[in-house]
Parts: sequence; C-alpha cells; structure tokens
Amino acid sequence: MENRKKIFIVDDDVANLRAGTAALSGKYDVYTLNSGQELLQLLKTVLPDLILLDIMMPGTDGHEVLKLLKADTQTEEIPVFFLTAKGDIGTVLEGISGGVNDYIVKPFDREQLLERIDARFSRRDA
Repeated sequence: MENRKKIFIVDDDVANLRAGTAALSGKYDVYTLNSGQELLQLLKTVLPDLILLDIMMPGTDGHEVLKLLKADTQTEEIPVFFLTAKGDIGTVLEGISGGVNDYIVKPFDREQLLERIDARFSRRDA
C-alpha cells in the first residue's frame, strides 16, 4: 500500500479545517489543528510532510509559529505554506522573509491548492 504523505492544517476556524480536509483527504493523510500551540505539541510525536498554516490565530500567530519551526532542527526542513486571508504585500513579504515555502490566500481554490502541494512534493522527491 502506498505510504501517503501527512499534511497538517492549522487554523482556528472549523470551516477552514473542514474545507482543507475535504480538498486533501482523498490523496493525503490530513491532521487538523486549532492552534499553533496544538501544532507544536503534536510535532513532539508526529512529523508531517507539509504544514498549511493560518496567520491570524489567537495565542501564537502563524508568523511566530513559523519562526519556532525554522529555529528547531527537527522541524526546520518541513515545508510550510501560509493559507490565510491576509493577502497584503507586507504580510506576504514577511512570510517569505521568515521562510514560508508558499503563500495561498483564502478562500482557496481546491485545484490550485492540490497542484501547489503536488508540485512541492515533486520538487522534494526529485
């Protein structure tokens, strides 16, 4: 049986978690998390192949989570895509300078999301 890649979706909005799961679960193992704190806790036991991370969350926001991921040798190489409603250029540039691998604005297009994830995995596997 094929070893499916694991994708973590981190968002405080249940509707966004459902939409992401619906878009990806046919092809990937999807884990949904409601906060940056939940993500950091789960990373102690399970490492994903990719993280879809919202920026605007209570507590630790996406930019801070990204900094923590990139500062840890266990998680620094995990690709992170921002999946967020914040599409202004300042926020995009802050994400890029922080090490985000891709930036997708919500509401997202299912086919575009799948294509960008597939493309990322193709580059990594080559």
